[in-house]
Amino acid sequence: MIIDDNFKYKDLIMQIEVLKCHYTDILTSFSWKDLKKKNDFIQTTKRCVYALNFEDWKKDKIWEYLNGDEELDTLKKFM
Repeated sequence: MIIDDNFKYKDLIMQIEVLKCHYTDILTSFSWKDLKKKNDFIQTTKRCVYALNFEDWKKDKIWEYLNGDEELDTLKKFM
C-alpha cells in the first residue's frame, strides 16, 4: 500500500476511501498463522500515515478512519 507523502491533506482525503479499501483488503488477506506479517503491515502503514506533513491531530484522524474508528465526514470537515 502506497501513501504519497507529498499529498496535501485535501488530496489524501479525496482518495482516502480507496486507501481504506486497500488497507482492509490487505488486512483480511492474512491468515491467522501470519500474525507477524499482519502486524508488520499495520506498523508500516501507520509509519507512512504519521510521516505525512500534516498536523498530528489530522494524522490521528486519518489513522482512526483507516481502522474504522472515525467517520469520513469528520475528515472532510477539515479540508
